[in-house]
Amino acid sequence: NCINTFSFEPFKKTFDFANKNFKINDFSKKINAFNYGLGDFERILEIDYNETYKGSMGINGLADYINDKSNSIRTQLMIKNISFVIDEYKTDFASKVFAKIDCEGAEYEIMENLDKNNKIKIFDFYMIEWHIKGPESIINILKKHNYKILSFNESANDIGMIYAFK
Repeated sequence: NCINTFSFEPFKKTFDFANKNFKINDFSKKINAFNYGLGDFERILEIDYNETYKGSMGINGLADYINDKSNSIRTQLMIKNISFVIDEYKTDFASKVFAKIDCEGAEYEIMENLDKNNKIKIFDFYMIEWHIKGPESIINILKKHNYKILSFNESANDIGMIYAFK
């Protein structure tokens, strides 16, 4: 039984669309949605946003494989330090805490931050989509903290999944 969900989305249009769906499906009571992203340190980024390719955008802007940048507009993203955000909300966490990290490239700095700030074990289960850099650095962090790992698509050079649990 899910008690609380925390959702972080830095792109305003995507955030607004998600909130609309939360309300339609009556999830808005359980989902705490925030219009900012998470990373290693707090900052404001200015990047190109392209609604046509919103699933291929992250803190580095459009993915390199997107050639059509004609409908892009400049937008600002707020990124907050994940460890500070955890400290702010950890009293609202349930007995089991699950992290789904699907952030188009920021997963590396998020996991490094959790590791260096001793926050990694707050989560009982991780579901992480990795991009471009491969899974190795993320897997090494999780193994260091004795998580059991299931990794998919490790031989790919663009995207894959990692599931980790205590």
